Amino acid sequence: MKTLLILIVFVSSFHFLFGDYFCKDRHTDDQLVKFHPLRHCQRSNKSIVAVEYFRTVKECAKFARENKALAFNFSPTKRGMINKFEKKNKTITHYNKNKSPSGKDIIEQSEEYYNCQILQCPELRNFSTLINDTRFDYYSAYVNPPPPENASCLPGVGMFIYYEKPENYSRAFNACREINSSLADILSDLRTSSLSQLMQSKFNSTHKEMAFVDLKEKEHNKTTLKSTFCTSYEYPLECYAYRAWSPGFPRRFKNTACVTITTTNSWKVVPCSLKQPFICELFPTGPNRTVSLAKKCSITRNNNP
Repeated sequence: MKTLLILIVFVSSFHFLFGDYFCKDRHTDDQLVKFHPLRHCQRSNKSIVAVEYFRTVKECAKFARENKALAFNFSPTKRGMINKFEKKNKTITHYNKNKSPSGKDIIEQSEEYYNCQILQCPELRNFSTLINDTRFDYYSAYVNPPPPENASCLPGVGMFIYYEKPENYSRAFNACREINSSLADILSDLRTSSLSQLMQSKFNSTHKEMAFVDLKEKEHNKTTLKSTFCTSYEYPLECYAYRAWSPGFPRRFKNTACVTITTTNSWKVVPCSLKQPFICELFPTGPNRTVSLAKKCSITRNNNP
């Protein structure tokens, strides 16, 4: 009896001390998104979700994290209020400075009033929406390298690539690893719904309605007939409250089962050997050591390497 009591105390203490470690999520708040400068004397024209005035770039970065943003534009106070590129081209837009902006003007005219612009999505590798602006620098969570042109931005979640060519789970996993990513995390309502919408946008009559994601059967209890599912980081599904199983799932297969996300905002399991499309989640990257913000903005030479 005494031995049993000691064992119970030990197990309880072990869970108290190490339980949080085993359930640690790669998306927890203590793993803050880090932003790095990517373009000097330029700003992104991506959708702005919030604006504010701050004295330091650190304050702007904190504001970006609070708004679950993936990038931002910041204007150091010493840069002044005039975009010298516009001045050179005689295209300066003059707004009424006698009143504070309101409504949509806050966003459309924000560079005239605020030095911190929070962006919903980052620039892709082609930098297609950058604007020359001597007042601003562009910062991103995806810097070295920026996301490729085939990446999809899911606001408040991250950057993803959908691969329509079917592969088995093992090959899908390795394909993601080769591009500095992992199979997509689906363990929240926002993530499942956002990725399901991404699936819907890619879906047509030639595509399958399911795609592999980062959840795989680890073991099957023959007594309880229940399976244990884990992420590639060995975090068990039991660590999370959220579930999105389709009716009748998860099912048991002769061989190991892997989880797919569907176009109907749900999860299903299939044999890991079965070929399916898959979704990779890009890791934030950076910094780019060649970007220097120390140089004075020039309107005649290239400000970026």
